[in-house]
Amino acid sequence: LVITQQTAPPSLPSCTMSGLGPLNVMKGNEAAQVASGTFAVCVAGLMIGKMWFWSIAHKKPTTMTPQWKAATAKYRAAQIQDPISSS
Repeated sequence: LVITQQTAPPSLPSCTMSGLGPLNVMKGNEAAQVASGTFAVCVAGLMIGKMWFWSIAHKKPTTMTPQWKAATAKYRAAQIQDPISSS
């Protein structure tokens, strides 16, 4: 009878949290991990939103053509929306 040594099949990643970087410090404190993860997602979202707003903040609307402005002025005059300037 010949007994051969069997190798273990490749296993799934363990949940020992090795290699998690900064989250490894909070090992075993699930509430702190959830809070820090939530905070990180919020910060990332705010940064993306700020970059998006910054990229469009200086642009004028493309609908403000001379024809649009004239039609808006005519409409506002018909509705008496500028009673002080009466235009």
